[in-house]
Amino acid sequence: MPAQNGRGFRYVGGSGGHGLDARVSEVRIMDPVPSRGQSSGYTGGYVTYSNAVGQSVNPHTGRTVAQADPIRHIPITLHPPSQR
Repeated sequence: MPAQNGRGFRYVGGSGGHGLDARVSEVRIMDPVPSRGQSSGYTGGYVTYSNAVGQSVNPHTGRTVAQADPIRHIPITLHPPSQR
């Protein structure tokens, strides 16, 4: 389903799996964000993980993370296709 702000997608109702802690119930894959001011932005987009009550969590431990924690928004790094 689309993200609430319309800039990405949400996958809700999960319960871990594929290396995620069982307390992870939502994954958001967000569109690229341009740099602005001191923020370098997220040129490839970013991913966030949340628990059942909407708190940002570390995807591996399920523990909540602070607003300033870098794991709160995990950048998506895009690489150009390899030349053969």
